[in-house]
Amino acid sequence: GEESESDTLGDVVEDDHMHNPYEDLEEKTVKKMLYSMLDHLNEREAAILRYRFGMDDGGETRTLELVGEKFGVTRERVRQIQN
Repeated sequence: GEESESDTLGDVVEDDHMHNPYEDLEEKTVKKMLYSMLDHLNEREAAILRYRFGMDDGGETRTLELVGEKFGVTRERVRQIQN
C-alpha cells in the first residue's frame, strides 16, 4: 500500500519471524487433504508419499530421487504416485 509520513519502520518492513496464522491454517488444510488422499492408496504408495512430504517424522519435503532410492523405484514412479 501507500506509505504515509506517520508510518514507522515496523509498519513498512515485514517481520519474517512473526507468526502468520494464515500459513498455519493453510498447512493444516493441506495436511488434512493429504491424509484423506492417502486412504485411497495402497500401503506402499501411502508410505512413499508420507516419506516424500515428511509426514511421519515432521521432516521436510524430500526430492523425488531421494524417495525413489529409499523405496527402490524410479523418481518418475514417485511423481506418478504423487500426481
